[in-house]
Amino acid sequence: MTARSPAELYQAGEYQEAVMELQSREKELNSEPQLESDDSLELANTRLALGMCYLALGEESAALESLTAAERGLTSLDIEPSVRANALDLLARAQQQSGQLTKAEAAFREALSWREKAEGPDSAYWLGVTRDHLALLLLAAGSYQESGKILNASLEATPENEPELLAQRHHYLARYLLTIRNYHRAIVHGRTSLEIARTVEGLDVASYLDVLALAQFRSGDQAGAEASLLESLEHLRQQPDSLHRARGEAEILNKVGEFALSTEPAMALEAFQEALQRLKQWLPADHPSLATYHNNIGLAAMKNGDYVLAEREIRHALNLISNQIDGLQLGHQRQAEWKQNLAWNALLSGNASLASEETRAACLEAEATLQHLLAEGTERERLNFLAHFDLYSLPACAGEVDVLHRLLANNKGRLLDNLISSKQETGEFPFHQGNLGRNRVFVDFVRYRKPSSGSWTAAYGAVVELANGEVSFVPLGEERVLLRWLTALSERLSYRSLVIGGQEVEPPVIRMEATLRKLHELFLAPVLATLPAETQTLVFSPDGSLHFLPFAVLLDGEGKFFNDRFRNVLFVSSRRDLFDGKAYKTLQGGRWDLVGISRFETRVQNPDVPWFIEDLGDLPFVPDELKSLKAIAPEGSREFLDPTHPEELLRNMEPGAAVLHLASHAFFRDPDGEEAAWTDLDAHPEILLRSGLALSHPQDGDDGILYPYEIAQLPLEQTRLVTLSACHTGLGTPLAGEGVLGLRRAFALAGAQSLLLTLWQVPDESTADFMFSFYQEALRTECPSQTLWSLQSQLLRRDGGLPGDDAALEEAVLRYGPFLITHRGPIREVQPKPAAAKTSSQVFWWRYLLWIAVFAITTLVLTWIAGRRNRRRLLASD
Repeated sequence: MTARSPAELYQAGEYQEAVMELQSREKELNSEPQLESDDSLELANTRLALGMCYLALGEESAALESLTAAERGLTSLDIEPSVRANALDLLARAQQQSGQLTKAEAAFREALSWREKAEGPDSAYWLGVTRDHLALLLLAAGSYQESGKILNASLEATPENEPELLAQRHHYLARYLLTIRNYHRAIVHGRTSLEIARTVEGLDVASYLDVLALAQFRSGDQAGAEASLLESLEHLRQQPDSLHRARGEAEILNKVGEFALSTEPAMALEAFQEALQRLKQWLPADHPSLATYHNNIGLAAMKNGDYVLAEREIRHALNLISNQIDGLQLGHQRQAEWKQNLAWNALLSGNASLASEETRAACLEAEATLQHLLAEGTERERLNFLAHFDLYSLPACAGEVDVLHRLLANNKGRLLDNLISSKQETGEFPFHQGNLGRNRVFVDFVRYRKPSSGSWTAAYGAVVELANGEVSFVPLGEERVLLRWLTALSERLSYRSLVIGGQEVEPPVIRMEATLRKLHELFLAPVLATLPAETQTLVFSPDGSLHFLPFAVLLDGEGKFFNDRFRNVLFVSSRRDLFDGKAYKTLQGGRWDLVGISRFETRVQNPDVPWFIEDLGDLPFVPDELKSLKAIAPEGSREFLDPTHPEELLRNMEPGAAVLHLASHAFFRDPDGEEAAWTDLDAHPEILLRSGLALSHPQDGDDGILYPYEIAQLPLEQTRLVTLSACHTGLGTPLAGEGVLGLRRAFALAGAQSLLLTLWQVPDESTADFMFSFYQEALRTECPSQTLWSLQSQLLRRDGGLPGDDAALEEAVLRYGPFLITHRGPIREVQPKPAAAKTSSQVFWWRYLLWIAVFAITTLVLTWIAGRRNRRRLLASD
């Protein structure tokens, strides 16, 4: 029987036998007193092969020694650039496995420079392979943006006739997407890689199944994940025992533990420990690859209440990667998550001083992670990441108020700011506590999760910053309670709307007054209790479902509306909105574009129209609304009533309007079922289409709907105010720390400074008068937010009725409560309290009386003149 070559032994998985053959040949070559060029090249290649075998055996120190010697030997030889590149690529992979990430990156980049010099039919192929290896290294080091760019470009450049390479690159991209928490797209690429890999004979698909299983689990498909793991295990069991097989089996056990962690932490602990022992059969105890398993053991121990074991294991994991891995970026997700685990463990164990120390370290790392991953990528990718990333719960629960305050001021709404700004903000926002101005208070609401009876409960709190810089944290109610009371309010508003429309319906059990008092008690009163008596202006930055809370109409213990207590309340996306230095027009400093749609055709028979906007009724009061506003608008303003092509009109409208007023129908579709608990915009792209403006019937390529992605492209960079005189324009999908996905975000992206919105259906007949009064006073004050706040206060007091008058209270809240204004820019000084505002009908009535008076006086004068002439004629005739 012919002896097998080292290459054949390697392919058969007989690495130790291959090492023996290669060592023998290396010894022979080294014994030569003087090596010829060919012998030197053979020696270098022998050492390269030895390095590969050592890597397969887990003997990384020996691998690095052989590969370093091989690469050094090649430098003195006149060889093809491709040979030098191969050696550097292999050395870089060994350095990466041993934790030398900085050296590995340098070696990969040098290999790329040699690849670019290489010629031949395979040069482009191997150039792409080394780029892939560099991208995977960057992903491991935490350089997510560069890694993603390389992997996406590689996949795009891969020819269809290279199935093995195509499968690998879909697999690599799935790993990247899994890391940045875009789970649906990771599943898509994972499945594609698996389908292609199955067509390639002899290709090991176990690692493909492993990545797919984790993406499936994190997207909520546990059954699919378990099936993928079982298939992966079957493939691994067909392989001879090796480090590769041990890694695969350990990963499967690791995922079994992750699947069981939330419901059966004891079982998870056993799985993690078994995975660690499996790898220790091949790797030394201080190998950085074991760090993940130590962290997971600690996490499971924490779930089981064994805080001592948890701290020991998580700290050991962090020590392994800090001591054994060189080149990890600040903000690496793994470091951030593990430091957060350590802080939670200290907090749950009751060690307050340690919890404070660990929380501060964890938040610094987690903030860097957030900023890295929000700096680049598509909006959808970054929103998906934010849906799975929690920056605020730990400092909120640990009571680290200064840390939470800084994180909110620095990062809340950061993605929106990055998208609005032409220059991305990636550093810390320069703010100083206490620069709000006299008699002003900033309230930064935050949605966070707190541990409760072995699970997590979503709750709200507020960081209150006083004018003198003093900061405090105020716990508020839980999210489930907020949603329950908001539902009660919605039911009562719907009831009152039907009654006003002449229908006889049974009233809901819970009265509106009780609802408004309870919401005030749980989500506002605790904040107000911390405010100095001299406070005049409040700035609110809501979060989560608090965006839908009608603060103005909440009732205190004495039955008074909230907006009776303060002169002005601003609503902003984040604290940074107050420091927007962009120049906007004044309300009087530019034209107003007034667009109104009053007539809507029947849509039932049109298959191109979504069902949720079929049979929209006409809006008969819109013409009067536009006419009254045109009467007080600056010179040069324009009125567009029922334009033939409203979508085209808005898209092509020239920039520079100070005000854009849109009166039409709007819609928001409440999610239900799986869509309600969304975690991925790629899995549920319809989330971005839940809201919109209905402008007309479909025609000439237009669907009659202006969706948020279309609104974001409108030319509103100089526009001071956009008013959406329609129903439900303030609703949308809340994303903790990033505002509301819907119309309000879209108009902010388009560049508008302020946006007047509604939280529920507004009666058409009263809106025209309300809008006229609002604009009339806003022109005087140049402060739309204060104008709205004061106008609502005045009308609610006037029409709210006496205590116990449910009908009057409900009708007043229905008509005047839904309006709110979002703000961006410096805080303006509080203006003197306005006189009672006149409605458009009142103004027209006084104009009518004045016209009658002028007509009467003119008639009397003419009559007197005619009488004198007649008397003169009579005298002359006498």
